[in-house]
Amino acid sequence: MENWFLYGNIILVSIVKYIIGTSLAVIYVSPIMGFFLTFVGGLTGVLLFTWGGFWIKAAFGRLKFSKNPSKKKNPSKLFLWLKNNGNIGIIALLTPLVLSIPVGCFLAVSLNFNKLKILLYMILSLTFWGILIFGVYYYL
Repeated sequence: MENWFLYGNIILVSIVKYIIGTSLAVIYVSPIMGFFLTFVGGLTGVLLFTWGGFWIKAAFGRLKFSKNPSKKKNPSKLFLWLKNNGNIGIIALLTPLVLSIPVGCFLAVSLNFNKLKILLYMILSLTFWGILIFGVYYYL
């Protein structure tokens, strides 16, 4: 019974912060089970926050907050660089370790990337980091 509780906690933590989930998995479970649990959690988070991000963007897009539409905020240079260069790969690579999964997905959605492209890059990133982390742990 306690294993299922541990597995559920690793998955739930990995939904939001992948690196903390991998840390728990490295400590408490085998490398193969840890990779599986954190990947399932990360994938669930990516699906949830990507579709949720598009839904939130659509909902807030219909609202008008400013009374003066001519006033626009200037976005940061990093945000503009990412948008102009189409660097979803950089966002996806940084999402599991540096950013959290919700922040990375919302950032990718806000830069108007395709849903399937976001999912593909995020899944590749989760796979890469999982193999790297658990592979190093297994062989050391």
